[in-house]
Amino acid sequence: NSNSNSNRNSDNNNEYVDKLNFDTNQSNSNSNNQNQVDIKIVEENIKFNHDLINLEKVNENNQFINYNKNTNSIQKHQINSSNRQFLLKTTLKGHHGAVYSINFSPCSNLIVSGSFDKSVRLWNVSQQQEVQCMIEHQMHVTDVNWTNDSKQLVSASYDHNVILWDVLTAKSIRTFNANGYVLSAVSPIDSKIFASSLPNEISIFDKNSGTTICKLENDCMVNSFQVNQNGFYLLSGDACGNIKLWDIRKMNVIKQISNGDTHKPISHIHTLKANTSVESRFLAVNSYDNILRIYDQAYSLNSSTNETNLNLQLYNSFTGYKNHNWPIKSSFYCGKLYQHNLQFQNSSLDSNDNIRFSQKKTIEESYLIATGSADNFVYIYDVDSNKSSDANEKLVEKLEGHKDRIYCVDFHPFEPIIASCSADSEIKLWYAKSLTNIDITLF
Repeated sequence: NSNSNSNRNSDNNNEYVDKLNFDTNQSNSNSNNQNQVDIKIVEENIKFNHDLINLEKVNENNQFINYNKNTNSIQKHQINSSNRQFLLKTTLKGHHGAVYSINFSPCSNLIVSGSFDKSVRLWNVSQQQEVQCMIEHQMHVTDVNWTNDSKQLVSASYDHNVILWDVLTAKSIRTFNANGYVLSAVSPIDSKIFASSLPNEISIFDKNSGTTICKLENDCMVNSFQVNQNGFYLLSGDACGNIKLWDIRKMNVIKQISNGDTHKPISHIHTLKANTSVESRFLAVNSYDNILRIYDQAYSLNSSTNETNLNLQLYNSFTGYKNHNWPIKSSFYCGKLYQHNLQFQNSSLDSNDNIRFSQKKTIEESYLIATGSADNFVYIYDVDSNKSSDANEKLVEKLEGHKDRIYCVDFHPFEPIIASCSADSEIKLWYAKSLTNIDITLF
């Protein structure tokens, strides 16, 4: 059994890395002029289980070009925006490889992106343009995250390094070596930087000196994690399909929970961003089994052992999006009016304790989750939809426009605005139709 588990873990790790390397080869062969509609390029990007592939032509007018592989023909079509909740605002171009990670700054006026072209780029959202390009990594950039004050950020790379950057000067402050491919990195508190890397470990660095404080050893690759604000506990999602709660002070696992019964790798875990007013009660987990699960998480203190315990109860699950074999990420949005609606919803339960909806909610009254997908769409789901409903009833909207798989999406900290990044080397900004009459400088 031990050998079997070891082989399965190794296969999961290798499969994950191989998929990332596929994008590198693909991005190096792409033409720099991505505005030209070239039949040969179209054919190279066809997913053979689809009859139609949507390619962007004039996104400002909601026009797209469709290439049908069966008839070998190209046609324009106009997207009907009358019944859409989110509209495409703009496309940010500058990267020359797959864009793997994207993140709004906590102060909300900047976006950071990391790409397989080895660069970390800053974008001014209100001006809708690139403002900085930072190139020090020697291999693909796999993750980018901000510090809470928006003055610094961290980037992770396959070059085994995590770099801490000063946003104002766009210069690196310090480099931290993790001795393996770095998959994810965060700096949630002032004094520490956390990074997950191969082989199967999470490194904790002293932010000021650059030294390694300690390493948490896992039994397989840690694809995603998050640290609570006091820096005492860490929640990880790994390639074995397990969610683990770690006590950082004791360097051990307190609780292990299987994410469903498929044991497929977890590509991303996260909660609602910490600077929002609503408590982050929900944990989202993207998995290679093509199921996005939402857990209601509750922490408790064991009085006999004085240890923190984690209880996860499945709140909802979403299908339809494509996650299998690809490291897809998702993001929460909580509307400004959601708290008021929550009281109504909790009083309207059916016999199976499922929430009933007797009225259509606005975006501002909703709790949403958006996710990337390997089929080139952004999927948006209603977190509070009836958990026994089918996938279509839970789906708020499916956004089209990218030409290749969408790795990561991120909601604006305050507004219903989505940033998405893709293997097509582009970043797109989508905003709720309710914002169309509002000055877009609210970014």
